Amino acid sequence: MKRIMNRLTLKKIDEKNFDKFTFESSMVSLVFFGARRCKVCREQIPIVESIAYKYREKIKAYWVDVDKHEDLFYRFRLQGIPNIIIFNNGEIVEKIRGLNSEKILINIVDGILDEV
Repeated sequence: MKRIMNRLTLKKIDEKNFDKFTFESSMVSLVFFGARRCKVCREQIPIVESIAYKYREKIKAYWVDVDKHEDLFYRFRLQGIPNIIIFNNGEIVEKIRGLNSEKILINIVDGILDEV
């Protein structure tokens, strides 16, 4: 069964609008870096979508397809996919590499939101 990302929870972004939605935003932004060809990414997507939906009033969630936007992958010196970067008030506050459970991501997001 092919999974299609929920466009309501994860908005695709690219080099043109990346800074606007992350560094220039006053909201917490979660950016998922992945590729459809990546099996682990496809496993992580529903978890990220769930987090995005659960926190939809508190954070903005985005998706960068690294196959189409390699420059963003290299800009942040990411070492593999999937990868998540969380921004708050225009600063990187967390980098999360690899496949992570919903529980782990909730703990991380809750910790960041507690500081906001």
